[in-house]
Amino acid sequence: MRATLGIRRRIALSLAGAALVMPAAGWAQAAAADDGEGLQEIVVTAQKRSQNLQDVPVAVSAVDSSTLASANVTSANDLGRIVPSLTIFATSGSVQPFLRGIGNPGSLVGNEASNAVYIDGVYLVRVPSTLLQLNSIARVEVLKGPQGTLFGRNASGGLIHVITRDPSETPTAEGSIGYGNYQTTRASFYASAGLAEGLAFDVTGLLIDQGDGWGKNVVDGRDWGRENTKAIRAKLRWKGENTTVTLTGDYNRSNNDFIAQSQYLPGIQRGYDVPPFGLQPKLPFYDIEANDTPVSRSRNWGLSGKIEQDLDFATLTSITAYRRDKSYIVFDSDFGRSNLLRADLYGRVRQFSQELQLASQAGSSFDWLVGAFYLNSRSAYVPSRFTGLAIDSFTGGIPAVSDTYGRSSTKSAAAYGQATFHLTDSLNLTVGGRYTQDKLSGAGRGDFYLAGTPAVPGPTVTGRETFKKFTYKGSLDYRINDNVMVYASQSRGYKAGLFNTLPFLPTAAKPEILDASEVGFKSELFDRRLRLNGALFHYSFKNAQFQQFDGPTVIIINAPKARINGAELEGQAALADGLTLRFGGGWLDSKYTNFPNAQTPVPNLNTDPTAGPVGGYVNGFAPLDASGNDMVRVPKWTFNVGLNYEVETSAGKFNFDVNYAYNDGFAWDADNALRQSSYGLLDAQVKYTLPGNYDRFAIRAWAKNLTREKYYVAQIQSDGARGSSAMPGAPRTYGLDLLFSF
Repeated sequence: MRATLGIRRRIALSLAGAALVMPAAGWAQAAAADDGEGLQEIVVTAQKRSQNLQDVPVAVSAVDSSTLASANVTSANDLGRIVPSLTIFATSGSVQPFLRGIGNPGSLVGNEASNAVYIDGVYLVRVPSTLLQLNSIARVEVLKGPQGTLFGRNASGGLIHVITRDPSETPTAEGSIGYGNYQTTRASFYASAGLAEGLAFDVTGLLIDQGDGWGKNVVDGRDWGRENTKAIRAKLRWKGENTTVTLTGDYNRSNNDFIAQSQYLPGIQRGYDVPPFGLQPKLPFYDIEANDTPVSRSRNWGLSGKIEQDLDFATLTSITAYRRDKSYIVFDSDFGRSNLLRADLYGRVRQFSQELQLASQAGSSFDWLVGAFYLNSRSAYVPSRFTGLAIDSFTGGIPAVSDTYGRSSTKSAAAYGQATFHLTDSLNLTVGGRYTQDKLSGAGRGDFYLAGTPAVPGPTVTGRETFKKFTYKGSLDYRINDNVMVYASQSRGYKAGLFNTLPFLPTAAKPEILDASEVGFKSELFDRRLRLNGALFHYSFKNAQFQQFDGPTVIIINAPKARINGAELEGQAALADGLTLRFGGGWLDSKYTNFPNAQTPVPNLNTDPTAGPVGGYVNGFAPLDASGNDMVRVPKWTFNVGLNYEVETSAGKFNFDVNYAYNDGFAWDADNALRQSSYGLLDAQVKYTLPGNYDRFAIRAWAKNLTREKYYVAQIQSDGARGSSAMPGAPRTYGLDLLFSF
């Protein structure tokens, strides 16, 4: 263990030193040695118009397709490896992004993320992990801080915008097929062609088939930790003289067992809740113990239409979208081999959204945008079904079924706008505002019946809530010279309240409110060979939505007050011809300043199996005042550093890439009892492109988590002898890909 830590520290120190300690003389020598033009300009649409990243007075990380490919980032789940202050947790078929410490750990249907996710301008109410497999991506933009004056849906912490490629009239075909350990086959394909003048079509597909699991279920000997994903997306784009119309459709299907089922190690050893009791054995890291095989299936599809109309004075944009998501989760709620409690969760989500934007043309005396957004979504469990000995105990041991129905609907309407005034050639003032009205309604009931007999419906409980909020943004940016800009901003973010769906509760959780103060700079130095951006910020967070477990059910509550102080640094450097360095780091100091309504499990002190359960916790939680504790899932330090080297020879072109991402660790729950220890992930790949007329073909060898770090990506705090459970992060994976393009 000490040897592993020593290796990790040496990797971290050497790579961090390469990133942060190159003196000015070194940059000058690199500039003199390289006849190139330095770093390429990055164009983003973070402010709903195309701009150089360095001209945008907003903390935004932008990653283009070439960087994603060279770093082998094939899923948005891995974006935290190259984007500072971003951590993405994924389990039970959904994604929970945390950005600068702001995030929502809830995975239930009906629970929207605190950081909004968009694909091609379409907001996603629920973010299935299969939808973010990065195939045919043009770029990914990560905007940090409250969002609402430029984008359709409010976001208290920030947003992730995935922009896919547009069809081209020039015939194009490219793809890859690869094979990796755990008998994993991965294939992707992209094709585009013109159908008529101004009309083009493209289609992209993805297949992931994993034959072997990361570990075993020791109860039945089956593999655990496998993925099977199929996805297809198509675009039809017509471009006229003043009008552009884009139609998009996608379908995604996934079948895996990535559920928080493992025993959390190190931690209190789990026990059994039924006779003869006793302790559960401590298993290898990727093994589980479950009499009910975990299942996580997802089917989702969507359609969207985007119309852009150039007017004499502005551009009018309409984005219309409809999505449906169907999921099925099997969860062994007793985390053991006994048939105590099984949960079958049948989730359904559907959404319709309409957004209109009117934006000024380039060259206007001031830049402005106004917009309106409407969202109609419905999320439900139909039902959540519980079976097992715990349910049978209510019927004297006769097999019984408990069905819990929960539905939540949201109708949201908002108007927003933002304007930038050019006070001088160097000084700009930006102001924006938004008014949102969210109407929530919901209903639920519990049915209880003997297995094989008709259900006996319970009474229906209903609830309605309306939330209204004005949010704003103000910022000043000043360009010191052509290469350096500084900015300061004050903004307020908002995330709508929500109803609990497992079970349904008639009182909604309150909306989140985030007040953010930020100062930052953007710079390009040494003839654009060093790009360095940084920010300092303070967040005041009110009514953070927080997920707590109560037996097999989940309750959403509010943490009244919290605060975060933070700093970020991100950059790229052209060290020499073909050699590029990328690096980023974040520091976060987070505290709950007022959280009296938290809870904590009580350790079970019994050691005699004849007297009852041993191990884990006692049944029920104890109330806890978590004021002063660290916020959940917020690491104090994170950094990433990567090197890319490309060289062309007579034998072909070679591309080498290595990336290291470090996470300082964090608390999983408000009581701070279980913590994820620090970990670092080392990835590498080599790509060889054939020479001459064969340059349409390439071979890529890659590996992720080279040092076999053991870490978790999800955790569930539970009471009873079963203790807490967790979902391990991916082990070391590696493979070989064949790439082609025509």
